[in-house]
Amino acid sequence: MLACILSHAELLDDPESESAREGIRAAAIRAGGLLRLLISTETGQRREPLQLGACLREMSATLRNLAAPGVRVDVLGTDFAGHVRGYSEDFEQIVFNLVTNSLDALRATGGIVMVALRERETGWVQLEVTDDGSGMPVEDQVTLVHPDGDVRDSEGLGLLLVAQAVARLEGAVRVDTSRGGTRVLVDLPSTQS
Repeated sequence: MLACILSHAELLDDPESESAREGIRAAAIRAGGLLRLLISTETGQRREPLQLGACLREMSATLRNLAAPGVRVDVLGTDFAGHVRGYSEDFEQIVFNLVTNSLDALRATGGIVMVALRERETGWVQLEVTDDGSGMPVEDQVTLVHPDGDVRDSEGLGLLLVAQAVARLEGAVRVDTSRGGTRVLVDLPSTQS
């Protein structure tokens, strides 16, 4: 099925369709990655050291292409050399869903989404996704920080998937809306390469 999606994307040969073609290709590749993640967690495959800067670098163009006119996505930390033990699909799920939520919040007003990766303290890596929108509703914050609630809408489901991916990477999530906008901090235990 994913091969069919990819082949249809190639049929878009209009030069102005390049962004759409890349978006379709990236979505199909991500979907394939999620399927691999489901299979690997079910079969108990080993989690490998994952270089987060490289993952973020690979995602950066796709993240920027998702932005509506008037919205800018800044990606910092693509040269970060830190590692966590896990699956790249988990990290990609976290970044993609948090950035998508921020972009949705800014679609009507415009603004900036910042994605940053850094060492927090010895033994920890921190991913930060910040936007200058109106702030994340409290019920969504609860879903993100406590992933065992009942989630019935699609936005809540995306945050639930983030929370589950963070848990698989043995990390923690904090949300701060005190200064306007939304700031989500994901702390992950680092490992040696």
